[in-house]
Amino acid sequence: MEQLRVLQLNCRSLVANKDNIIQFMNLNKIHIGAFSETWFKSNYEYRFKGYKVFRDDRTDGYGGTAILVKDNIECKKIQVTNQETRIQVCSVEVNVGRMINLMAIYCAPGREVDISGIKNIIEGITYPIILTGDFNCHHKEWGGNVTDLRGVKLYDIIDDLSLVGLNDGNPTTIRRHDRKPSSIDLTFCSSNLTGSINWKISEEVLGSDHLPIIITMNIKMRDTIRKIATSTWNMKKANWNGYSCCIDKLLKETVPPEAIEDKYKYLQDIIAEASKKNIGKNRTRDIPIFKGAIWWDSDCEEAIENRKKYFKIMRQNYNYQTYLEFQKVNAVTKRFLKDKKKKKWIEFTSNINQDKDVKNIWSIVRKFSNKNNTTNRSVVNKEFGEKLNKIYAPDWVLRASPDSVQEYNKDKNHSGTNSNNFGEAQSDSGKKNKDNGCYNNSEDTPLNCKIKVEELLFAIKKGKSYSPGKDGITYQMIKNSPLELKKVILEIFNEIIHTSWIPLEWRETIIVPILKRNKNPLDINSYRPISLLSCLEKIFERIIKLRLDWYVENKKILSNMQYGFRKGKGIIDILAIITNDIQISNANNEYLLLASIDIEKAYDNVEHSRLKEKLRLINIPNNIINLIINLISYRKIYVRTNEGLEGSRISYKGIPQGAILSPILFNIYMSDFEKTVHKGVKTLQYADDIYIYTSNKKYESCIKTIERSLVKKLKWFQNNNLTINIKKIQAAVFTRHRAGYEIKYLNIEDQRILIKNVIKVLGVHLDTKMSFKTHVQEIVKKCGNGINLLRILAKTHWGAHPSTCLMIYRACVRSHFDHAAMIYGNINNMLQRNLDKKQFNAIRICLGAIRSTPTNSLLAEAGEAPIKVRNQVLADRYLIKKLSNNGEFLIDQLQTLARQHISNLYWRTKAIPTLVNSFYLFKKFEEEVVTGTFTPYYKYPWRYIFPKEYVHVKEMSSINMLDKENKNKEFQNRIREEWQDFCQVYTDGSKQRDGVGSSYYIPSHELYKKTTLNKYGTIFTAELMAVNLAIDYIIQENVNKSIILIDSMSVVNAINTPKMNGNSLLYNTINKIERSKMEGRQIHIVWIRGHEGIVGNDIADELAKQASESQSSTMKIPIMDLKSVIKIKGLEQWQRIYEHISKKKGRVFSYCKPKVSLNTWFHNLKLDRKTITMGNRIRFNHTFLRSHLYRIGILDDPRCVCGSKEETADHLLWECTIYDKHRKVLYEGLQNEKIIFPINLRILLATNNKKIYIEIFNFLNKSNIRI
Repeated sequence: MEQLRVLQLNCRSLVANKDNIIQFMNLNKIHIGAFSETWFKSNYEYRFKGYKVFRDDRTDGYGGTAILVKDNIECKKIQVTNQETRIQVCSVEVNVGRMINLMAIYCAPGREVDISGIKNIIEGITYPIILTGDFNCHHKEWGGNVTDLRGVKLYDIIDDLSLVGLNDGNPTTIRRHDRKPSSIDLTFCSSNLTGSINWKISEEVLGSDHLPIIITMNIKMRDTIRKIATSTWNMKKANWNGYSCCIDKLLKETVPPEAIEDKYKYLQDIIAEASKKNIGKNRTRDIPIFKGAIWWDSDCEEAIENRKKYFKIMRQNYNYQTYLEFQKVNAVTKRFLKDKKKKKWIEFTSNINQDKDVKNIWSIVRKFSNKNNTTNRSVVNKEFGEKLNKIYAPDWVLRASPDSVQEYNKDKNHSGTNSNNFGEAQSDSGKKNKDNGCYNNSEDTPLNCKIKVEELLFAIKKGKSYSPGKDGITYQMIKNSPLELKKVILEIFNEIIHTSWIPLEWRETIIVPILKRNKNPLDINSYRPISLLSCLEKIFERIIKLRLDWYVENKKILSNMQYGFRKGKGIIDILAIITNDIQISNANNEYLLLASIDIEKAYDNVEHSRLKEKLRLINIPNNIINLIINLISYRKIYVRTNEGLEGSRISYKGIPQGAILSPILFNIYMSDFEKTVHKGVKTLQYADDIYIYTSNKKYESCIKTIERSLVKKLKWFQNNNLTINIKKIQAAVFTRHRAGYEIKYLNIEDQRILIKNVIKVLGVHLDTKMSFKTHVQEIVKKCGNGINLLRILAKTHWGAHPSTCLMIYRACVRSHFDHAAMIYGNINNMLQRNLDKKQFNAIRICLGAIRSTPTNSLLAEAGEAPIKVRNQVLADRYLIKKLSNNGEFLIDQLQTLARQHISNLYWRTKAIPTLVNSFYLFKKFEEEVVTGTFTPYYKYPWRYIFPKEYVHVKEMSSINMLDKENKNKEFQNRIREEWQDFCQVYTDGSKQRDGVGSSYYIPSHELYKKTTLNKYGTIFTAELMAVNLAIDYIIQENVNKSIILIDSMSVVNAINTPKMNGNSLLYNTINKIERSKMEGRQIHIVWIRGHEGIVGNDIADELAKQASESQSSTMKIPIMDLKSVIKIKGLEQWQRIYEHISKKKGRVFSYCKPKVSLNTWFHNLKLDRKTITMGNRIRFNHTFLRSHLYRIGILDDPRCVCGSKEETADHLLWECTIYDKHRKVLYEGLQNEKIIFPINLRILLATNNKKIYIEIFNFLNKSNIRI
């Protein structure tokens, strides 16, 4: 425990001296800082990690005060009334075991400043006060040599308010040759605080001519945070082999109990015992609240001590000589500390390359910015956690304790079974319902049939390394357990499905409060609750969710207006529908009125009884309904605090945040919302965000229609116990009219909703004229953070590898361009230039290029297409993705827009929407591709995604070393051993430059077939099509036993475990095999290595090649195969732009890279940043050489310092006499690469030979030439 410490300082620019001050505060464990002359600019936001910042700024950017309070201290700013512009007052109320008001004041010098208002400000304070500040006044009472008029006034104010001065008479400023030291930094306090305060001037110099004052109060404060491990077990120290073997041994020595409750306890005990022996335990740690900067070391401490020494000498024996010596040491120390930080930063950034773990990069950046403090955690103490828990489980909900829960369970129990259920699904009640014919527990339905082991393994594989629930069992423990234990889990899961019994641990939820960005940590509403649930529960829920998701999609239960948490549907769909309808409305000269509704605490307010009824209405079996209700009912809520878990409290309604089942359950709960659809109104829903809109020739009609629709929808929300805050409803109008929409409000239940000109829809700002001006401004603003990160990571001659910088650019800058790119892609040129500038700026930093570098060369060197081109590529990809499953809604809109674009005068002066361009591309291939109206996964049985016993991927490795003849004999022997009397079918696919072909060959029937596909088909499609055709033949000829031998591992894996987004050809192939299996035919898929001399495979390969050379295409391809067409089209468009601009600028670079590509010359090259930057600048022909600086008007003379010729790169490499020393090595290195002299640099660069590049770079580095 430490005492409360307050730092008082006139810092003369808190930003300029930030590093010194923050380090001083950490070393001296300062909880509160009171600063004057902060010199903050009022329109800027300043952050100090670990501290909350309160400030009062002066309008001219000087003066000003600020108070910094540690995050773990409860505080709030007190608003004061101050009429004097040259006085700044910042007042903060802090709770440190007692309420204290801390006030920082700065009074500018000058007789015209009236300080009398300070008295009125202080009189308004009710708590004990500590008054600090630079008052720029003198009085002998606090150590001044003289007393001035302002000092007299201040003394009278202090005396009237009965405040006590704490100054000890020593000067608080540093003596200079032109100024004597003085006591103008004053501290006063209420009389009842005097006995508990120690006031002391520090001899440290923090960049100002004022000395820091440390005020210590006799109040105990924690200096560490107790970090309680989120998991009992330390997975980094796990011995997984020993863990698995231990479980195997325990399973062999014991017999699982019969009763499900005992069996679940047996499972927990087995895992706990194995973990105890093979996994280390986590320990509770105390983390210091105050931490020094990562770059601070003993050398820094020594420099500070040396400065203190000279400062002490100057104060004790002041003369001009000691003053100069101190100023010199002070300047040297400041420079040393600055260089030290820079040196450490250079060492770190220079090691950031493609091999660096990206996760570590952000961590180190925060540390160097001194953002490594974790004091936010200490705010959530036991008392604060209880307040949070009351929000998640309100006071009027039953308070739970372990005893009360056990008592409740006993009442619900019958003979020790189903010990903790809350619903109808007890064993006795289940039997009763079953006898009455109401309990649908048939295993014939997909929802409640027995779980198979492959389904369990699939769910485990999909799980991530989530933090465990209260039972402490992690995903790693389950994943690394042997198959025998997984079978025990499988037995338990199947009994749970049958009986609807739920383990008590599955009802326990740990809430981890996560502080939202830039929010007050002491405000309960500033936290986002994250739920930690049992990992076993999550695996079970994933299995149920997978079944339930397939069921509702297969039966088409959900409304077409629902887009949240559904495969094949998403945010962009809603944005595309809305923007397309707006464009159609504008073309028809109509008004479109859009309103958005946000459901408050949507998950928390789901009523279980209504959810249960809605599940019954869609024919979910009763045992599954009861199981779901049991999972979400009577949940015990704990809140994780720095002192452990606070709780529990009982939640009786809602669905858990973070539970895997919650999204699909919420979608089902909202599934009948479409009944509220009003005629002429479209409704779209994404999770808890709802958008409704209508269009009409008359604006008044739009308003009345939306008002009626909103009233109807609000009634539905009320009936379903969901809450809508009418004040938060937003509305906007879209029209091409310049006038006629003067009505600015919607009237809903006596509330007026302002109709705005801009509305935010799922992250995109839509404005009345659809110019996207506001949205572009937001993108530009967001990109600034990413560009700033690049600036600190990469300089010209040091920093991160350019490939790493480009990776960060794509993650932090390009991602903002990409979001909804297909929606705003047709913005006007002026707005497009704003985005282009950000792209050029970011890439220029990544590559280390100078400002004059042509932008076309920048993009080509970085492998980054222009934003306009990339937007079109993203739109094309989006459209073909939608057309592959459920894009009919989009096609209808785009057909309407395409017709309007041709015939409607509105489009004569408008840019074509990006998606319409994509539609034109699709129409070219419409007859050659297969589209879909339904996601294939939901069309076929849900079990198709699990591994199949008839697919074999094991390689016959021992035959690879044999000669061709013996290899074929041994191969046939192996086939006959396992598949005696099976018909062998060899399939293959081939993709040549101008064609794609598929074939199959059956040696026993002396039969083959070859088929030509569209030239844009992929090799995967060709291989899969061959398998499909072979299966067609097997079914047609009724071959009872067959084995299909394929040399494509990707196709075999796809058939074995298809992805949910797999295309219709894949699922159709699997369906044919499964159907044949049901009809009694045996079809096995076997992988063999291709081009290994297997005769049947070689024949099939030759047939496929012949088919690919045919000019006539007979088979359509899946539309997703057009991805390659889109990529080629995008590169061709970029190439045309590049060639056109290269005629005017960037001509030298165009010789180095005549064709654009997505690759860079330095990718995977282990060169430092300085060398790669040098190479980039030489390739650009934009350098800091005198010839180029002369060309852009910076220098008057282009000649080299040797005086002979212009200083060009060619001159330095081949002619300049100054660098003869290293030229011989350069010549020898180039001659080894078969270079014949004389030669010029342009020809060398055009070779793109990396070895030649390295020889040139070595010469430039050794010669110390700055490019």
